[in-house]
Amino acid sequence: MPLGATVVPMILVTDKTLITKLRGDVSVWLVYITIGNISCNVCQKQTVLSKLLLGFILVFKDITKSIDNKEA
Repeated sequence: MPLGATVVPMILVTDKTLITKLRGDVSVWLVYITIGNISCNVCQKQTVLSKLLLGFILVFKDITKSIDNKEA
């Protein structure tokens, strides 16, 4: 690394959320990103946007197993 360079740690955080308005069998894992060198006093305030929503991952329940069990 060149002289004077700074290492910035990046932290990825996930949070599971259920989507009940669309379908009952869908859950979403929200993925947030934050910088690791933000102090706790600043990071925990709700008025400060210390986390950024990076994206989300949809998770569907496997309904084929429940259908197969009902037919048997």
